[in-house]
Amino acid sequence: MKKRIVVSWLVTFGVVLLVVLGLFLFSVSPWAQEKSDMMYRSECGFEYGTDEEEHFLVGVQKTKYDASFEWSVNCWEINGEILFQIYYVHDISGKTEEEKIERVMQIHKRGDSVFVLEQKINQVGIYDFDLSEEKNGFYVFCIEKTQPDTLARGTETLTKYDTNWSALLERIGVK
Repeated sequence: MKKRIVVSWLVTFGVVLLVVLGLFLFSVSPWAQEKSDMMYRSECGFEYGTDEEEHFLVGVQKTKYDASFEWSVNCWEINGEILFQIYYVHDISGKTEEEKIERVMQIHKRGDSVFVLEQKINQVGIYDFDLSEEKNGFYVFCIEKTQPDTLARGTETLTKYDTNWSALLERIGVK
């Protein structure tokens, strides 16, 4: 009787160990890291006249669950030149989303962010920037006028795709 109990516990432990190992191997597989069909898109318009403010700042977090992290500037109308810049701010944890964004903006205004990319825009068109291979953490996107008399209108769009693994966890209710 004692031998039968020990064997059943060993079999149960072995099955649980195989399931955990299989899930781990599945989570690090190439399929799990690919871009899924679950997408987050945020779009905001910008408009600069001669008396408008000169800076437009947006803070966004890139996580390990983002398979694709792309930013796009669609400039409909421009007379002069605007400057699109991207800065990296380290990952901030332990607070609400609003507090995190506020802290990121404070760090950026202090000058403690790291410069990632800069693009001068002086023609109508769509400008795409792929940050999928960059580090996880917060990014600050800044659009500013280079001359005070610049006129510009358009939209800036953030598109993030989840990984297949993240989408699967969300669909089964784990995440």
